[in-house]
Amino acid sequence: MSLSKMTLPVNEAAPAIDEEGVGIGLISPTALDGNKRSRAMRDLAQLVGTSRKAYRQDIKRIRRAETLEGARKWAKEHSTAKRKYEAIADDPDEDGIEDVIVKAADGSLVIVNGYTLRNSDYPYRQMFGRLSEDVRKKYGNYKQFLTEEHYGAPTRDEKGRIVWPKLNPEEEPRYQLLKAKHFRTFKPREKTAYQTFTSEIVKPQIEALFYGDPRKYQIGVIRDADGTERPRFPNVLLAVAADAWNYGVLRPILEGDFKINVPDDIPPDSLKELCSDPQFATFKKKAEFREVTRTIVEAYRKEDYEKNGKFLNKYLNPMLERILTTADSLARPGGA
Repeated sequence: MSLSKMTLPVNEAAPAIDEEGVGIGLISPTALDGNKRSRAMRDLAQLVGTSRKAYRQDIKRIRRAETLEGARKWAKEHSTAKRKYEAIADDPDEDGIEDVIVKAADGSLVIVNGYTLRNSDYPYRQMFGRLSEDVRKKYGNYKQFLTEEHYGAPTRDEKGRIVWPKLNPEEEPRYQLLKAKHFRTFKPREKTAYQTFTSEIVKPQIEALFYGDPRKYQIGVIRDADGTERPRFPNVLLAVAADAWNYGVLRPILEGDFKINVPDDIPPDSLKELCSDPQFATFKKKAEFREVTRTIVEAYRKEDYEKNGKFLNKYLNPMLERILTTADSLARPGGA
């Protein structure tokens, strides 16, 4: 099936991709011979432009779908019971140069030669680009800027309702405007229990350990853009957090719900193996698992001994000690 016989989810002709990666629309090669780049740029302007008549799209590259093998893997991984994808190779010119195409069951194009389209987030990128250099360096991207400066990271109250610390994006005029004009909109996602556990429980413990004795753990110096210096420490957060999660969050579930006795001094590898048990792995895919892990993390965060005293007395201090011991051993593997 040739590209010209397929349709995109949008209402206009499906865009092709030329050798420079520019969306050019399905215009015959002869029609472009005179001024190919000029025509291509006009099509690009309509594709990514912000006017009422423009498509307001961003071009996104999916490198793994540039080959037929990679595109087939992508199609298989992203297909669901309701949405099926198929990857094919098409050579309408019969010159040996194939187009690799991923299409939906209704024939609409999804990926062409490793490129796809999505609603544009250009208004956000433009807004961020207009900020001062210091602000841009501080936050890195518009998502982090909006999260920290405008909305705050969402949490849930005791009734399970989402709470925005600063501003609900749905109530912001800019968000409402972009949504009405079909631009890509942004609102921070609620942190997973694991992300909250890592950033609010594990990370502060490691920082307190390292900054409490910097001579013992410092491995270098970090120079910030303003010329200030701060110590550089071994990057052990991810490894420590993974073991602490198994020990402080999954271990109580193993002992309470699965009646598996886990020794206090169990080595990390042995604990990891227990947490990989097929029956437990199945449980980890359920919504019940997400709820119970969130409850455990919140118990550690709030340290409400009146409500969770028995649980905290059993698990909190051993977990905190485990974090410090693991961080120390990873930061100083030789024990120096």
